[in-house]
Amino acid sequence: MTEKEFDSGNSLVSFTITLPQKFADEITQRATRREIQAEELLQREIIRYMERKERMLNDIRKREETRTRESKEKHIAQISRYLEESMNNIVKERERAEHKLYDFRNSVKVTEEQKKNFLCRQKEIEEELKNLLDKIVESPYDKTLVDKVNTLTEELHAAKCFYANISSQYEDALGCFLEQKSKLMELDADYHHLKGKYEFGLRRAARLKEKKSAEEKEQEGEMK
Repeated sequence: MTEKEFDSGNSLVSFTITLPQKFADEITQRATRREIQAEELLQREIIRYMERKERMLNDIRKREETRTRESKEKHIAQISRYLEESMNNIVKERERAEHKLYDFRNSVKVTEEQKKNFLCRQKEIEEELKNLLDKIVESPYDKTLVDKVNTLTEELHAAKCFYANISSQYEDALGCFLEQKSKLMELDADYHHLKGKYEFGLRRAARLKEKKSAEEKEQEGEMK
């Protein structure tokens, strides 16, 4: 037999019940089972809470990664549009530069040919003058020879002036041609530089797209 004392909460009422040992053991066992069940329930609640917390953190992380990826994609798209527009502008500017280069090249060729012609004419006049001067030495009073010498002397002066003028034009045309050629080379360098950045952006966009596709497949697998 086992004695159990019960307190009713009233200090005036207190009594003791004597229970058989079997009943006492069963009550003890029930109390123990309730404690174990309560402990197991608490453990299950803790596990469920931790799982909910983990899912919540994963959802937050995925949403943040999605926002970051979308922000990167938007940023890359903006830069790509800017680079593409800049490249198109360079192509147009290069076409204009090529036309100017062609014009300057023609100017160089024309003035160079004119230089040669005036130089040849100058040498011809000098040769004629030399022959006439030799004749004048023999006939100093021949008016026809003197007039011809004077005419050739004027032509020689004019030829030298034309040669000097066309030489100046040639130098200007050549300077413009070289300057335009240098500008064309700079445009080509700028274009290839922008093209490299543009292609790098395309590769980044492709990697982000592949990553997004892989994440979507992973999410579909989790849902199944």
